[in-house]
Amino acid sequence: MNQLQTINNNLTQERDLLQTSNNNLSEEMYQLQTINNNLTQERDLLQTSCLAGWQPHGGSCFFLSAEKKSWMASRQDCQDKEADLVIIHSEGEQNFINNFCWVRSVWIGLHDMESESEWKVSCMKYNDLWDPGEPNNAENEDCAELMPESKTWNDLPCSLERHWVCKQQILLK
Repeated sequence: MNQLQTINNNLTQERDLLQTSNNNLSEEMYQLQTINNNLTQERDLLQTSCLAGWQPHGGSCFFLSAEKKSWMASRQDCQDKEADLVIIHSEGEQNFINNFCWVRSVWIGLHDMESESEWKVSCMKYNDLWDPGEPNNAENEDCAELMPESKTWNDLPCSLERHWVCKQQILLK
């Protein structure tokens, strides 16, 4: 009988510990849900903080040009807007840009001007979503365009004129 009482006491203590642990986890879950809700509200607020003519997506603002310029002139236009030519970092961003541009081919922020076949964004090498057979440097092609119809990239001479997409981090109001 003593042994049963000891087992019962041990099980009661274990139950109480588990119940306390469950209560603590429930409180922690509630706190995490509150943090998640606050961050979601903050994200939604930030996504409305783009300048007129810019589109929000994923914490950044995007601008599609109405005119065509060379890659260098396009990049300068973006920099004048305190932005830069878009660098695509994810499949979601690639899909957004494809939908944003519809059927216009646009300059993106890739180049291999410093060393042939070393496609770079600033100093970072980049090699991702090229059209089959590209980049091929067929005619001294050192700048990259996004072709929305194929959802891939192509290399072209930087002097050709294309529309372009600027990307800017969300501006806090």
